[in-house]
Amino acid sequence: MKLIASRSLLLIFITMGLLLSLMVIQAGDPTNLFENPSLDVDVNQDGVPDCWDLGVAYPNDYYLDMVEKYDGTLSLKMETYCHPSQPGQIYLNGSGGVLRWLDVNPNTTYTLSYWVKTESPDDVSALPNTWEHDIDGTLIGQHYTYVALSSGWQRVIFTFTTYPGVVKMMVTARIWANFSEPVEGWKEGEFYTSWIDAVQIEESGTASPFHVDFPYCPGTGVSAAINIDPNTLNLKSQGQWMTCYIELPEGFDVNNIDVSTVLFDNTVYAELEPTEIGDYDGDSIIELMVKFDRQAVISHLLNKGAQHNDKIALTVSGYLYDGTPFEGKDSIRVINK
Repeated sequence: MKLIASRSLLLIFITMGLLLSLMVIQAGDPTNLFENPSLDVDVNQDGVPDCWDLGVAYPNDYYLDMVEKYDGTLSLKMETYCHPSQPGQIYLNGSGGVLRWLDVNPNTTYTLSYWVKTESPDDVSALPNTWEHDIDGTLIGQHYTYVALSSGWQRVIFTFTTYPGVVKMMVTARIWANFSEPVEGWKEGEFYTSWIDAVQIEESGTASPFHVDFPYCPGTGVSAAINIDPNTLNLKSQGQWMTCYIELPEGFDVNNIDVSTVLFDNTVYAELEPTEIGDYDGDSIIELMVKFDRQAVISHLLNKGAQHNDKIALTVSGYLYDGTPFEGKDSIRVINK
């Protein structure tokens, strides 16, 4: 695995790119169901965008490229080779891209989109593709199409309806390359250079402008201790704020939390003011106190189906200024009277 960007530069630019991506969210857009859709976050710096896998059935060299990109700070660059021929099977094609599994609903229309650029549009096409499985993991069917490419960045849009009985599907945003000469060895002969960025899937029959709803991959960042106040929330309350105290583990400083990235249950952003830092629980470890709009939180909980006397697990997440994600959970009780 190869990286064009240095580790220090990655940390500097990740947060900038995430903030720019979040700014393009438009009211009313369907949710982009992918986490890390800009391919910008690689917390463990293994060269693979968090939450994604790379296509390995065909030979490729993959890079995270901070020079040629469509959105944010990074794109995925691919150098795609022809698949080696085998006895009785002559290959004249190659493929590369990103893939991931997604829980989905049956008989439902989705639109997959991503941005592609290639240096060889006469030989390279886009290939959006899904493999759809039932609850037992049995493949029911797939959807795919080939899309001709031109020079420069181009958005690929593919709308499809899932099969009856589908509960999970593997989604790929990839390219398909055609070669003139067969090869016998892995990564042998010529290769084509292409880029993929800004991957989106929506429960919709059309593609909305690219936007980021879930900028990072759950479980890849710092585990934070979260205390949400009040512990019991009346869904009929007319109060102004929900308060949250965020405590980070040893080695991390709450002074480095970028408040503009703090999210309540992936939905409601923290207010930039007021905020305070102090030892609110008396354990000699400082916490960051942030506020969320209580009416926005109540609206979110009602949309989730919250009912009287429910105990609800909630997530608070965000980023440090160096791009490190954090996440923590707390539970509150809701009443409705």
